Formats: sequence, structure tokens, C-alpha cells
Amino acid sequence: MSAPPELRTNKRLVVCMEDLHWFDDSSLNLLRKMVGETQRHVMWILTYRPWPGRDAFQESVPPAEHFFTLGPLSKPETRVLMRGMLNVKYVDDNAIALVYSKSAGHPLFSEELVQLMHDGGALVTKEADGVRTCALSPGAARRRA
Repeated sequence: MSAPPELRTNKRLVVCMEDLHWFDDSSLNLLRKMVGETQRHVMWILTYRPWPGRDAFQESVPPAEHFFTLGPLSKPETRVLMRGMLNVKYVDDNAIALVYSKSAGHPLFSEELVQLMHDGGALVTKEADGVRTCALSPGAARRRA
């Protein structure tokens, strides 16, 4: 199998594929072949997170101008994510520590965990004097201790 005709044209194209860490081996092999056949006129934007057993992926595609490695979120970045998701000004340090420790800084898992904890009542938002805050519920704080 080779690259589709739309990618073998002389027109300049940009192709963006995200989350390659979810690709199976056959899909990665096809992608390698397509990148190799079209690299002169197609700008490929490929995003993935490092994953065990596939560390050589970056070396297996043709040379690129730039690789940007995205690592896990830091605790301050986790705080920013939680503030934005919950539309609050302040997030309790214990809540951030819990989300960070359970998610290991993985952005998607962090988002899903925050949503689950909020929907389940483990994260409580309050508003006082026009300022919205978020903290662990008393029950979640007791279980954490």
C-alpha cells in the first residue's frame, strides 16, 4: 500500500495526525511509508507521547526539521488545568496534589479525573465574595489522610 493520490500531488499540503501513541504497528508502518513518499511537498505534523516499546518511532521516520517532546504536566500546569476546567480562581493544594499523583501529569487523564471527581462530589466548588474556589470534599480529604 502506498500514499493516496491526494498526498502524491505536487501541491503543498499540511497533514496533521494526533495521538500516534494509540496507533497499532500496521498503522505506524503505513504512516512511515506515506511520510517517506511525500516528505518533499507535505508538511507532516505528528503528535504522540512516549510509550514503552516504541521509543524508536522518531528514528524510524525520515529526518524532520523539528521534534517537540511534550512531557507530563507539572503541578503548576495541573493547577492551571483545574482552574480552567472548573472555572475557579483558587484550587486547594491538596486537590492538586491528589490529581497530580493519580494522573502522573498525563493531560487527558488529568482532565478525566478532575471531571469524575467533580461530578462525584470529591471536588467541591464554592463561591464567597465573588471568588470561586475548589477543594477536596471533607469525605475525600479524610480518605486521603
